[in-house]
Amino acid sequence: MSLGTKALFPMQMGSNEKIDNIIRELKKRLELKSMTYQDLFYSLDGDKDGFITIQEFSEGIEKIMKLSQPAKDYFFSFMDRQKIGMVDLKGFLKAMRKSLITKEVQVTDDNLNWEMDMIIRIREWFAKEKLTVEDAFRTIDKHYKGII
Repeated sequence: MSLGTKALFPMQMGSNEKIDNIIRELKKRLELKSMTYQDLFYSLDGDKDGFITIQEFSEGIEKIMKLSQPAKDYFFSFMDRQKIGMVDLKGFLKAMRKSLITKEVQVTDDNLNWEMDMIIRIREWFAKEKLTVEDAFRTIDKHYKGII
């Protein structure tokens, strides 16, 4: 901002690694509390106006997990794609579904060996990240209806 004024909400995103770590830990905490992403959004939306502000996020997230203020700011900025200082449910859900798999594999053969390769890579990734089958299901179940 010009005139030396401070922004009312964070606008600088952290690294993808930091964001991924926050999402991963948040997913674990929500699972322990049997909460969905939607439940979390509604618990963070203190005034029930359908939007989360940085203040609501900072205060509400403390009930789920402890984050430093810079981490809260980075994560809020990541969710606030429109840079308006508020996050609606749709934007929140999109941010929470951020894929932790950052590499995309291009299929160059048509001999179907890539299927087995992908299965092996997914299994290795799950083992490395210590994810459960339920985590996989939740990633694929985009509408939270319990079916894929």
